[in-house]
Amino acid sequence: MQGFDPEFTGIEHYITAITERIWEGRGIDLIRRFYTPGCVVRTPGGVTTSVEDVVRSTLDTLHMFPDRQLLPEDIVWSGDAATGFYSSHRILSPMHHRGAGLYGPATGRAVQVRTIADCAVRDNQVYEEWLVRDQAAIVRQLGLDPERFAAEAVAYEEPRPTVAPEGLYAPVIVRNGEAAFYAETLERLWNDTALGEVARRYASSASLASPGGEQGVGRAAVEGVLIGYLASFPDARLRIDHLIARRDPGRPVRVAARWEVQGTHSGRGRFGMPGGTPVRFMGISHAHVVDGRIVAEWMLVDEVALWMQIARGGG
Repeated sequence: MQGFDPEFTGIEHYITAITERIWEGRGIDLIRRFYTPGCVVRTPGGVTTSVEDVVRSTLDTLHMFPDRQLLPEDIVWSGDAATGFYSSHRILSPMHHRGAGLYGPATGRAVQVRTIADCAVRDNQVYEEWLVRDQAAIVRQLGLDPERFAAEAVAYEEPRPTVAPEGLYAPVIVRNGEAAFYAETLERLWNDTALGEVARRYASSASLASPGGEQGVGRAAVEGVLIGYLASFPDARLRIDHLIARRDPGRPVRVAARWEVQGTHSGRGRFGMPGGTPVRFMGISHAHVVDGRIVAEWMLVDEVALWMQIARGGG
């Protein structure tokens, strides 16, 4: 790959190799090699603009979960070495809570959490990243309640900027084939509350991995998660910020979408008693599409960060 170390045979190899070396291989120093000095990382909790912030966050996480593994479930990518790549990396992490930190004193409990990291990569370095981790799944497995945990976290949180320099990466939104089908699915369900589309667009045995570490099978499971969100935010408007699809031999068509929802917490649903709080949250989804139906979907939203918005009255 032009501009990349000769050892890397493709973007999937690059992403899996540097991830393993940094985390399992404890190559924290490699972050400064494979991330630009001013790398922008956008998470539901805020934005950082320095590679040293990436180093600090990695060390914090390893202190709390020193045996954390990053098992690659899939990488949905687009681009090339000449213009740059965009990868959407779905990761499953088994680990144990063995260090005090964000989640309180060490409990020793086993935790399994899913993360999706979208990375813009050029010339052997990540220069922009969008990261959504299922914090509600971590909190629940540690025996805590996400709503209460978020309310307590607001009291001692350190403010982080929620905006960052724009124009680092020009998003790709593919509006054809399975990518267009999935985009239309999200927009019809969220923006039009057309829940009848679930029966038309999802296979009867579709599997769904949703926030909080929840797993479901069948259209009723898909509807249940959607209704929980839409009941809480009945004026929700979803905007797609990135959308690609991969068609690789021997595999289903895989779609990756990064999106943002804005709405008002004006109804009872998944997020409790409404307080009229305006909310804005990022989500990343992967989906498998076969014969015009969604057969598997992974939906990631950081519900702890969303509960924190509600607790502080927005923002």
